[in-house]
Amino acid sequence: MAKLAEMDLAIAGVLRMVDQACKDVSVDQRKVLFALGNGTFRTGFNLTSVHQTFLRRLQQKSMALGYKVALVDEYLTSTMCPTCVSKGKKSRLAKPSIRACACVECTRWIHRDGVGAHNIALIGKQYLKSRGRPEALARPPPKSS
Repeated sequence: MAKLAEMDLAIAGVLRMVDQACKDVSVDQRKVLFALGNGTFRTGFNLTSVHQTFLRRLQQKSMALGYKVALVDEYLTSTMCPTCVSKGKKSRLAKPSIRACACVECTRWIHRDGVGAHNIALIGKQYLKSRGRPEALARPPPKSS
């Protein structure tokens, strides 16, 4: 129960931050999209992970408030440079250390968790514009036999 209470506090903080950012916009004109990765994480005992529980609670509470939620396929989100993707280029990241990544194209260094989050946000932004993904993060078409 304590973990759920902590999650609810964190979620309330996120929703307050969104409300604060949108304070000048009327409630029915707000266009807020929560783009959440759809990856699954399991514990060794085949139980849902704390991460998965948090995402599910965030999704339920934000949808109850009328916000849109998009589950994003995490394909390539942790391996492509978000700076290059936002410019329409494909650039895979080198991972010289455990927590940091480097782009050989733009020479940006970024924390590995930031890479995935930034790319998921870019996918959400592109989804709002065209209901698609940025080309650099698109899955290749299936091979016909």
